[in-house]
Amino acid sequence: MKARIFPALLAVLAFFPIHEIGLGHSARAGDGSRPSIKIGFVDSRSGVLALIAGPKNYAARLAVKEINDGGGVLGRELELLDPDAQSDNRRFQELTRMLIQREKVDVLFAGTASAEREVVRPIVDQYKALYFYCNQYEGGVADKYTFCLGPVPEQQIDPLLAYAARNYGRKAYIVAADYNFGQLSAKWTHALSGKYNLEIVGEEFAPLATSQFSSTIDRIQKARPDFIISYLVGDNHASFYPQLRGTGLSVPVFTTVTLTDHKRFQPPIMENTFISAHYVEELDTPANRDFVARLRGMFPDTVYIGESAQNTYAGVYLYAMAVEKAGTTEIPEKSSKPWSRDWRAIFRRDGCRSIPRPIILSGISGYSP
Repeated sequence: MKARIFPALLAVLAFFPIHEIGLGHSARAGDGSRPSIKIGFVDSRSGVLALIAGPKNYAARLAVKEINDGGGVLGRELELLDPDAQSDNRRFQELTRMLIQREKVDVLFAGTASAEREVVRPIVDQYKALYFYCNQYEGGVADKYTFCLGPVPEQQIDPLLAYAARNYGRKAYIVAADYNFGQLSAKWTHALSGKYNLEIVGEEFAPLATSQFSSTIDRIQKARPDFIISYLVGDNHASFYPQLRGTGLSVPVFTTVTLTDHKRFQPPIMENTFISAHYVEELDTPANRDFVARLRGMFPDTVYIGESAQNTYAGVYLYAMAVEKAGTTEIPEKSSKPWSRDWRAIFRRDGCRSIPRPIILSGISGYSP
């Protein structure tokens, strides 16, 4: 009897280095005599989250092409079905149902914001589909069918606060997106603040549609923090940075959210900004230089390759390796057996679906767009 995809996926994890409604791009391999393995990819190439989500689509397309160029998986091509969700939660639901019910995808990659993930997950659970979420997030997902490949707050916020307190002072002001990621990241910051004797001197939450921050910046000036912690997300929120620096405030800003703004805003707007993440495009290693060259060679208009794009690229390869190991794309409908030791080694504890990530703290200085 063949192994099923879940045990194979969990074993592989221990060794893996870490348009309209019409369907999108399809990369093909083999002679077409065997059915393709369908990868559903629902994310936003337009709308407020396109700057972050767009490169994820590029990364998935690159991985699919490379795998197909190498012969595919089990002698079958990978086929990427990637409609644009337009940063609209309702479309995420519609497209997820379409890909699972009509297109019969073998695996789903979907969502950038946590709110997008949470409208997708009930549909995934209803149809017992395999789902990869490739972003950092606020933690707490314990779902049999969902695998989270990005870091969680314990991994990102703790080293960020340690560095900020050691180098800049004890007073922090939180500015966050007003949905579950921003809210829960702020709670994690409060929970960890005592460890470093921090005082949270102000806190506020901005809806994703917010693009004017003058009143927020006025309150920051009055609070006089030693540093700002930003959990702002998306294209609209990016306007916070030039508005902040436009007042003459040079207070350092710390964030865990993928930054693209140093590629768009002229210096010195993003100077003195720090990001706590497991990946940045500027990572100076031979493997990363090669990865960046391959992705930009295929998609030269890429604004920035952030950690969610790298997670997506790795996630497609992870899925392909698991299918090869299992010899099938089949998912067991029910499993009463505990997860394997390999799974626990990677995810640290039963029920947790987030991979431990080595975190690096990167600062922006002397940059050019």
